[in-house]
Amino acid sequence: EDALLDALCLAKCEELICVDSNLSIFAALQNPRLRLHALSSILPEGWEEDANHPSEVVHEAYEVVFAPMVFVRKGPSTATELTGARKPGEVVRCTGRGFDGWVELHGGGWMLVDGARGGKQNAAA
Repeated sequence: EDALLDALCLAKCEELICVDSNLSIFAALQNPRLRLHALSSILPEGWEEDANHPSEVVHEAYEVVFAPMVFVRKGPSTATELTGARKPGEVVRCTGRGFDGWVELHGGGWMLVDGARGGKQNAAA
């Protein structure tokens, strides 16, 4: 019932930043003029090329030091899909790609390692 009310209210908007969900689809069906923007599109244009040549040092491996865990995401942003987590003491291997405090992991996913951006240190080289 609450989701239906939310969707009806959102259908009155002109723009909607969202993840793929039944709620956003319903709102768009109710208002064909509603412009949907994927939450994952928050990453700036050209970020993938920048990740190939990171401005910050990307180490070969990191040990997770943040408890209880550090989340692994589909892309280098908290706005992207959560794909897993690593626990303290685990060592993760990196591909050498990095973007804005995030590193790409061998086997897939991105992990935030920069303590200054995350408020706490997540991993140590």
